[in-house]
Amino acid sequence: MTVARAGHSATLLLDGTVLVTGGDQPVGGRSSSELYDPGTNRWTAIGRMTTAREFHTATLLRDGDVLVVGGEHAWTELYDPSAHRWTRTGSMGDARSFHTATLLPDGKVLVAGGTGPNGQLASAELHDPATKRWTATGRMAHARVTHTATLLADGTVLIAGGWGTGAVDSLASAEVYDPATGQWSATGSMLEPRRGQTATLLSDGMVIVAGGTYAADNAELYDPNTGRWTATGSMAVPRGGHKSLNFGHTATLQADGSVLVTGGGQGGHGPQRYRCRNPAATIQPPCWRMATCSSSAAGQSSGGSATGWPWPRSDIGQATGTDRDRPFAPDVPTRFDHEAPERMARE
Repeated sequence: MTVARAGHSATLLLDGTVLVTGGDQPVGGRSSSELYDPGTNRWTAIGRMTTAREFHTATLLRDGDVLVVGGEHAWTELYDPSAHRWTRTGSMGDARSFHTATLLPDGKVLVAGGTGPNGQLASAELHDPATKRWTATGRMAHARVTHTATLLADGTVLIAGGWGTGAVDSLASAEVYDPATGQWSATGSMLEPRRGQTATLLSDGMVIVAGGTYAADNAELYDPNTGRWTATGSMAVPRGGHKSLNFGHTATLQADGSVLVTGGGQGGHGPQRYRCRNPAATIQPPCWRMATCSSSAAGQSSGGSATGWPWPRSDIGQATGTDRDRPFAPDVPTRFDHEAPERMARE
């Protein structure tokens, strides 16, 4: 990229390029944005956002524009890829960061939870691209930060886990938003409280939640038909963090229906460096297996992006921009095969 970033957003555009916006820096956030072209393997700086943002969201709309929300601000903005232009598009009722943004089947965007000037939020809002206006919708039962939001096959949205209020460090509860009514309803709670986890919709309509604080090495499945969660084995490498820090991993649905989980780390009083392990050394049933280590793993560490600072920056010390301030992640990817657990042979 043209500049170093953490806490930024990355959005795949309709033409196959990737828009990267904002992010953290030693003092405040960034307003810069850039495009990655996979055809040329090059990055190009483009116009700046109207304000600096970090730990925001960037959602691709049906018309190809990108809606950027939050990052400690209530006002939002749109990116027009055809003109490489940024314009403001109204304000939410609450300024927020570490929230979720979900594109609904009708083209609207549901923004839920996060942290604001006065702490964690239970509020949710809808953006209508047709009118470019924000309207409040039903409130969640629990305020949440660093939770997950997953659009289910029936058009409802599953919210799970996150950081609660007061003494509630991590939540196990989950709830479902119905766009038809604008209301939330409780569903079954996860088996483990989590925050900073991933949630991936599988091809059969179930949702796999993996990692997160206090449940860094395990995963569970949510069945929308029953509203129940079931354990689905342990990952070979923990993907979560200490109660004070959260270094985020990613989960990507593959074309064959499996889910590739990469990165993530555990932090105690500071980031730890993980080196590549023998992929054949630790395979745990029933459904997880090691994937091939990255070529950079031998003797090197991959930088991870921080996804868990929902409190004032002064609480995590002085940012110096040096390596000691940057989290490091395991170089050992893990693959989950939901369809064929019997194929979990060691690689």
